[in-house]
Formats: sequence, C-alpha cells, structure tokens
Amino acid sequence: MKTHVIPRARYSPETIWSRVFRAGVIVAGIAAFTRLLTAPPPAPASPYHGYASVLAWAVAILLTVLGGLYPLRLGQKVLLNLSSAVLFGILLTFPPVEAVLVAFAGTFIYLVIRHLRRDRLTVQTIAFNLGQYLVTWSVTVDVLHRIRPPQHASDLLLNIVGIGAAALVYFFINTWLVTTASAFRRMELTWDTWYRAVRETWYGYIATLLLGAVIAQLAHSAPVFVFYLIPAIVLIRQTFSRMATVMKTQTLSVLEALAASLEHRSSYTSDHAERVAHLARITAHRLGMSSEEAEAVEIAARLHDLGKVAIPLHVLNKPGPLTDEERAQIRNHPKIGAEILRRIEGYDRVATFVEYHHERWDGNGYYGLLREEIPLGARIIAVVDAFDAMVSHRPYRKTLAVEEALAQLWANRGTQFDPRVVDAFIQVVEEEGRSLIPGVVPLPEPVPVQVTSKIS
Repeated sequence: MKTHVIPRARYSPETIWSRVFRAGVIVAGIAAFTRLLTAPPPAPASPYHGYASVLAWAVAILLTVLGGLYPLRLGQKVLLNLSSAVLFGILLTFPPVEAVLVAFAGTFIYLVIRHLRRDRLTVQTIAFNLGQYLVTWSVTVDVLHRIRPPQHASDLLLNIVGIGAAALVYFFINTWLVTTASAFRRMELTWDTWYRAVRETWYGYIATLLLGAVIAQLAHSAPVFVFYLIPAIVLIRQTFSRMATVMKTQTLSVLEALAASLEHRSSYTSDHAERVAHLARITAHRLGMSSEEAEAVEIAARLHDLGKVAIPLHVLNKPGPLTDEERAQIRNHPKIGAEILRRIEGYDRVATFVEYHHERWDGNGYYGLLREEIPLGARIIAVVDAFDAMVSHRPYRKTLAVEEALAQLWANRGTQFDPRVVDAFIQVVEEEGRSLIPGVVPLPEPVPVQVTSKIS
C-alpha cells in the first residue's frame, strides 16, 4: 500500500446551498456599497481634516485589527470581536462612504492576517465575511443618517433613536447572515441556528455596540482618549480568555471523569478513549484543520463513547452475539452522548462530532449521512476508533497486528471510511507509529488485505 500525499487544505464543508448563499451575500455586499456610493444619505462632514484625518483613519484601522485578532468566545460557534465596537464607532463618526472604506480596510487586514496564520479562514470565507459586512455597514449608516439628518445632528432624542436603530440593524443583519450561512452548511433551520447562536450572547454583542457609541463620542469630544482603547482591548480579551479557559477546563474534567467511569464498567475499553483522542488530534492537524478545530476533534474523540454510560453493563460486556434489542441500545449511544454534551454551553460542535462518528462514507451508517454530509471531525473519529478497536483486545475476536488493521482500513477506504482521512491516518501511523502506539515498531509498507466484512 502506497503512502499518499495529503493536501493540507483547510476544512470547509460546503453544500451547494451554502455556496449559493455565500455568493449571493458577496454580490449583495457589492450592490449595497455601490448604492451607498451613488446615493449616500445626507450626513455631516468629517470631523477631521488634513493630517488629523490620516491619523484618525490609522487609529481606527489599528483598533479594528486588534479587536479582530483578539476575539472573545461567548458561546456556541460565536466569536465576539471587540472590533465590532470599533467598527460601530467608525460608522457613527465618519461620513457614510468614508466610514465603510475605513471599516473595510481594517477588517480586510485582520482577516488576511488570520488567514496567513491558518485560523481556518479560506479565501472564500474572507470574501463572504467582507460581503456580509458591506451589507451590514451600508444599511446601518443609511438607517443612522436618515433617522438623524445633519440639520438635526444636535438633537439628543434623534441621536439616541438613530444610534439605537443603527445598533439593532447592525446586530440583526450581521448575526442573521453569518448564522444562515452556517445553517446552510450544516443543513439546519436558519432560525434554530440563529437562536442557538445569540441566545446567550446577545447582551454582550449589544454591549460592544454601545461601547462603539462611546468610542464615537470620544472621537468627537476628546480624541486623545481613544488611544487608551488599544491596551484596553488587549487586556479585556486576556481577562475573558482566562475565565473561559478555566471554565472549559473544569467542564472537561467533569466530562472526562464521567467517561472514565465507563472504562471501569467495561472489560475492554481501558485507555481506549485516550488513545483515540491522541491519534484523532494528530490526524486532524495532518488534514490541515486549525488548532481550535483539532482540539474539538480531540475532545469529541475522548468523549465519543460517553453515551454508553446509559447502556446496561451486561450488554456492554456481553461476549456473544447481541440481540436486536441490545444492538439497538448500542446504536443509540452516539445520540445519548450528543444530548449530554449539547446541554453544556460551547460543546455543540463536539456533540456533533460525537453524534455522527458511526456514519459511513457510503451512507450506510447509523443516520444515513453520505460523504461530505458527515462532519470531518466525525469522519476522523470513525477511522481512528475502528483502528484502535482492531488492535485492542475484544472478547468476540482476536487482536489484529497493526499492519493488518491498516490493511483493513485501506480495504474499506471509499466505502466505510473517507479516503482522505484514511490516507492521512495511515501516514500518521507510518511516520510516528513508535511514539503513538506503545510497542509498535516503525511500519513496513503494509500489504493490502482483501476483505468484504464491515468493521463495527
């Protein structure tokens, strides 16, 4: 069996509908900004002139970049960029077209930086983000200046109403476009995805927009104080990051303890979860997934059998064939594990990987998902889990040698398993086998074994 070169492409599980939607948003963004250029709303002139304008643009762009590079994780699939506050402040401070151009420049820079440091941002994702921002910004400034025209710029009530309306427009358009794209990709209902994403984070998002209003006021009345926001953004992010890390560690410790109890109940799962988690993370990196995504795969791999805590002990340890009822109980464990994990804030993606780790590439798995419909993390766990099961002792069959187990994976490549994942995993074991699997020497080139049975 030959070792195949795996392209280090970033993970981008797209459906035809998500591609169409993303393309439509990009076109809508260009159209919205073109309309703003050709028919801008009446607005006050820029408060800055000459060198002051250049300095104001530079500071605004710098703050946008810092906010974008140091996001706060507030919930499931939601990263709250502190740049939202800066961007909203920019929209409130500069004339409409100038504001959108400055916001675009800062956003483009931090997205490119994140792309270069491999933060799971493809060129297509960057284009979509810029497109949805152009829609959001263009509509926001239009609403703001039509509610608060220049001749009434000093009217306190109109200012409050205009800024409030602009904040709501910014919030709803931005979150709706992002979550709709996610819903199309994951084949979920848009409303469900949007509600799940913002139910625990809306107050933080609105708070950043209110902070943006404060930034705009400072920019008008006391510009020098805006400079204090640069260290403030970094320090706020660090504080929230540490808090989130502590909470995540504590939650994971509880889940791991629960999963460990399964290993004490079962006669043949000792250290299985740890081995699968370790191999799954390395395979995820080999496939080009970001550190964040690979970490989610590792956690899901460690907890992939969590649902078996609800399976009766006599079923788990039964040495002979299972009855139809017992088999149905076993088949239900991914769903049970996913339901447990979805009750915990921030574990939705991990739950998805756990729920679908018994899917097959050919669509004959537990839920019938086919090929790319199966989340990549679940496909990785399926391969690694099968390999570890084959090289470990089981009461119903003999332990296979590593070469035999790899040959079995190869034989089921393209039917039970994602071919790209199998290729990547075989490379991982062949290159790092001695350190990954105790007692395994560097592998010679395995000889494929023709098999027709399914791996369970």
